[in-house]
Amino acid sequence: MPTNYPTSIDSFTDPTATQTMNAPSHSTQHANANDAVEAIETVIGTTGAPKLAPLISPVFTGTPAAPTATTGTLTTQIANAVFVANTVATETSRAQSAEGLLAPKASPTFTGVPAAPTAALATNTTQLATTAFVIANAGVGNVTSVFTRSGAITSAPGDYNATQIPNVVVTVTQSATPAIDTDNGNYFSITGLAQAITSMTTGLTGTPVHGQEIIIEYTDNATARAITHGASFASTSLTLSTTTVVGQVLREKFTWNAVNSTWDLIEVSGGVTIFKGQLAIANQLIFQSDNGSLTINPNQQSGTYGTNYLDYLIQATSGSWTLTLNGNQSGQVIWVVNTGSGTITVTCAGGTNYGSASIATHTSAKYWGDGTNFWPM
Repeated sequence: MPTNYPTSIDSFTDPTATQTMNAPSHSTQHANANDAVEAIETVIGTTGAPKLAPLISPVFTGTPAAPTATTGTLTTQIANAVFVANTVATETSRAQSAEGLLAPKASPTFTGVPAAPTAALATNTTQLATTAFVIANAGVGNVTSVFTRSGAITSAPGDYNATQIPNVVVTVTQSATPAIDTDNGNYFSITGLAQAITSMTTGLTGTPVHGQEIIIEYTDNATARAITHGASFASTSLTLSTTTVVGQVLREKFTWNAVNSTWDLIEVSGGVTIFKGQLAIANQLIFQSDNGSLTINPNQQSGTYGTNYLDYLIQATSGSWTLTLNGNQSGQVIWVVNTGSGTITVTCAGGTNYGSASIATHTSAKYWGDGTNFWPM
C-alpha cells in the first residue's frame, strides 16, 4: 500500500453523474483514501496510543505550556508556572504589609484609640474594660462616705487618733537654711552640719494646725555648729538650743501655737543647758529625756531664793547621762533623783564635786554648794 502522505490538504474532485467508474481509476481512489487515513492516524494516533488529549478532562504529559495570564486574573484561564510565581510573590508582599498592621495575640501593644465591646455592669472577669465600663462602675461597691460625711471630704479634728498616724521621717539636707516642710513629715533629721544654721525659719514651709508636733534632730561633722532659729520658733520654759554638741544628737520637740503662729519648744534632749526654774513647776526642775548630757545653772534665775532652795532633777530614761553642776549660790542645795535604769554621772564646772560622782538607777543624791564647789549631804 502506498505510504505517500500529502504535503498539503488534497483537493479532490467529486465525480459527476456522467463520469465512468474509472475516472479517476479505482486504484487512484483507494490510494487517495488510504493516504488520507494514514495521515490522520499519524497525527491523532490510535486507540491504544492516542496523540491528542480529549476536550473533556484532558490528561497532558510532558511539559504542557500555556500563555501567562495577567497577575490578578480571576477567570477559568489556565494558570501556568509564571502566573503562579507572580501571584505568590504579590500575595506574600501583601501579607507581610498586613502583618505590620496587626498586633500579636500574646501581650499586644495597641496604638491610636483601641476599642472593645463594653462589658455589662459589675462584670468581674478578665474581659477587657472600656472607659465606658469604668465610668459606669465608678460608684459600684465603693466608699460613698468617710467619717459619716459625704461629698468633697476634708479632714477634721477627731478623724484620727495618735496611733493611726505613724512617724514620717524626713532627711533634710544640711545647709545654713534647712528646708523643712511640716506638711510632709513630723520628724526631721539634719545630719553632718558643716556650717552654722543662720535661720531655721527661712526654709520653713507648711500649713500646721494648732497642737501639731514636730521633732528636729541635729548632728554636726565633729565641729560644734551654731543654731539660729528665727521668728517661727519660740522658747517657752525651755530655751531654744543655740549650738550642737560634738558627739551628741540634739533633738528639739515643738508644738504649733496657732495663736502666736510659732513653733513652741516643749522638749529638748542631748547636750542641753537648763536654768533653774525653767519648767516652772513650783521649786522643782524636772527633766525627762534620752541619754546624753545636761548642764544645770542653779543661780541663773531671776528672783531670790534662800539657802534651803531645792532643785530636783528626775531622770526617767533607760540611757545614761552626764550631769554638770555649773555655778551655785552659797548654801544652794541640789537634790538629784534617778528614776531611770541608766546611771547619772555628776561633775562640777568651775569647782570640784566632792559628793557622789555616780548616781545609780533608782537612787538619789544631795549636793550643797559653797559658791564654788559642791559637797555631799
